Amino acid sequence: MGLNKSVSSNNPSEVTVIILAGGKSSRFGADKSMLRIDNELLIERSIRQWGDLFTEIIIVSDTGEKFPLLNIAEVKDIFPQRGPLGGIHAGLNSAHNSWCIVVACDMPSIDRQIITDLIAAVSHNVKVILPHHNGRIEPLCALYHRDCLSVCEELLLAGSDCILDIYEIVPTLYLKTHNCFFNINFPEDASDIGNKNENESRIYKHRLNIFCNRKGLDDR
Repeated sequence: MGLNKSVSSNNPSEVTVIILAGGKSSRFGADKSMLRIDNELLIERSIRQWGDLFTEIIIVSDTGEKFPLLNIAEVKDIFPQRGPLGGIHAGLNSAHNSWCIVVACDMPSIDRQIITDLIAAVSHNVKVILPHHNGRIEPLCALYHRDCLSVCEELLLAGSDCILDIYEIVPTLYLKTHNCFFNINFPEDASDIGNKNENESRIYKHRLNIFCNRKGLDDR
């Protein structure tokens, strides 16, 4: 598969969007990717807000055919039920651009500014650009170079499902940003869309807290 050259002009049109829509949604109790707000799917809301910045958008789902009416490229997990790491791997495998922005379908508050900030930080010295704010990182609103594909595959084949392992291997830029850390974990979170940048129901795993502390990202 031929790839475009690495982003040199920090142009979103040279970046592929990978939307992860294959999570189990165990805390939510239903498939969050099919949640509608004002009769609009979360994915539709996100694309309406910033999709025009990009020329390639890929949805990664467990079946590869969850959203036939959206007229957007959709691919299936190559490593099924392996979480975000598996989703990133499938998306990078299908992308035609060297840089990809990975976003979760349950993060409807991502705005154009955070996207342009991430893309503006692209350089030849890094392979991941990861936002952080108040001591937290957001792996699912981040830029990944397609060179991460082989790393993801190696981790998955070795039995790892932890996305944090990527950042221990590839050069990663931790970019301090405004807050982009609202996501929908529980049904009540849906009522806060558009009103909050962060939600208290967001649960961070113990390993993630250790990781952020070790990287010195507690900037609160």
